[in-house]
Amino acid sequence: MDLDDIKVKLEFDRISSRLIHNVYSDLGRELCDNINFYSDSSELGYELDKVSQMKELLNIRGDIPLDGLSDIRKSISKAGIEGHYIAPDEFLHILEFLRVSRKVKRMISEESRDFNEDFSLLKKIVSDLFFDKILEHNIEITIDENGTVKDSASANLRKIRRQINSQSERLRKTLSAVLEKVSEKEYTRDDIITQRDGRFVIPVKAENKKFVHGIIHSSSSTGATVFIEPTETIELNNEITELYFEEKREIESILRELAAQLSKVIDPLRINIRILAEIDFLQAKGRYSIETISAKPVITSNFIDLKNAYHPVLLQTHKRNEVVPLDICIGKEFNSLVISGPNAGGKTVVLKTIGLIQLMLQSGLHVPADPESELCLFKDIFVSIGDDQSLENDLSTFSSHLKYIK
Repeated sequence: MDLDDIKVKLEFDRISSRLIHNVYSDLGRELCDNINFYSDSSELGYELDKVSQMKELLNIRGDIPLDGLSDIRKSISKAGIEGHYIAPDEFLHILEFLRVSRKVKRMISEESRDFNEDFSLLKKIVSDLFFDKILEHNIEITIDENGTVKDSASANLRKIRRQINSQSERLRKTLSAVLEKVSEKEYTRDDIITQRDGRFVIPVKAENKKFVHGIIHSSSSTGATVFIEPTETIELNNEITELYFEEKREIESILRELAAQLSKVIDPLRINIRILAEIDFLQAKGRYSIETISAKPVITSNFIDLKNAYHPVLLQTHKRNEVVPLDICIGKEFNSLVISGPNAGGKTVVLKTIGLIQLMLQSGLHVPADPESELCLFKDIFVSIGDDQSLENDLSTFSSHLKYIK
């Protein structure tokens, strides 16, 4: 049976949705959407121990500082193309990514030393985390918090922008003088200066356009107004347009230089992406374990012995004291179990509780049961729950179950 079908039958999507709710980034979400199914006891034990350490760290220290963590894979790939540059807002994401890397490594590797608990597995994960304060500094002095390249990014950019401001002021004064003359003769519709096609223009009544010398750029939707660039300002507008082109070229040059610096650390950043995705994912697992008062059970060889086990989905929709826990043992003295009782008596809930807890365990999650509970591992899980009768194929409910079980 396909694992995805099993997850649907057992409502595992409700668990993964809760995990997704607890992640900070698309990197963590990606791992939640593609949870591994462990059938090897050593691999599973290692994963559960990491979750246990994360849970303990969360209880002591609180959340890992992952605010601002984002997926920078596309951005750093572009940086690896010679001569390419990255948009300023993408550099802000990279800056935040570098900061998160530094904070996470410090918190887990250094600050956790103050506690007596063992966080060795988490420390091993973050030991390869890379951070670069020089690159952080260079991004900070180049791009402001709004994603705009700063005047101070280069002496040439500062000079160009000063020229733009100076010429813009001259243009404004010249346009104001022209507008005042035209307004006195009542040629204008509004006494305002506006822009069309990146050029500063004045609004003139269509019937008076022949009295105002200049270039017509457009007209209003009604045609009653035309927008004219006066002859007196054409040269100034041209100079400002050329300055904007210079500014754009200088900004691209600055961003290329910054991208060249970034290109030298692409490989360590890719390692960071993998590490921080795992930390985000482990934190979601740890938080889920705390929320549901779950624990790592004992792994056995061939039997299940659940103690005080709760249906995980019911814990998400009800208060804990409203959910009835169960104790169940199978595989020691017998391998088959018949559960009987009236309709709405909880038989299906029992089956789904066992199946869902087993699926959670083999997905590397703590389970909502006492830590003394014992569970073995399976290569496959098979589920047949619900009414699958088919009138089209002339199958009764019982017949459909037999076919499915086959």
